[in-house]
Amino acid sequence: MAEQHDLFVELFGADLIVVAGSEVSDQVREFYRHVALQVRSDAEPDLASLDLDDTNWLDSERVAIHFVPGEGLSFYPDFHLVEEAFTNPALLSRRRYREALTDLLRDPDTSPEPLRQLAARD
Repeated sequence: MAEQHDLFVELFGADLIVVAGSEVSDQVREFYRHVALQVRSDAEPDLASLDLDDTNWLDSERVAIHFVPGEGLSFYPDFHLVEEAFTNPALLSRRRYREALTDLLRDPDTSPEPLRQLAARD
């Protein structure tokens, strides 16, 4: 998994990227293609079986794709709202921003890493 983390960072320049919801599937496929080509450089991998068209992602304006070492890939719909709230805490007075952060904090599957990264930026 450490090698996959390094490949994610190599491909995208960071272990957390934020993309349009409509681009999540393409970005994840690109990552898995990158991993597969590192293992087997002689053939294009078959990624057709990956079902990545989660409606939560497609319906979200922006989605964070985060590769946490030791945990793997995680997806956070509307993460851009949380990023903006870290930059400007006054935005938390708006329901949409407050709910985005609250949803992230209450989700038992959420790693604390994306919030640590946001806090470190500040």
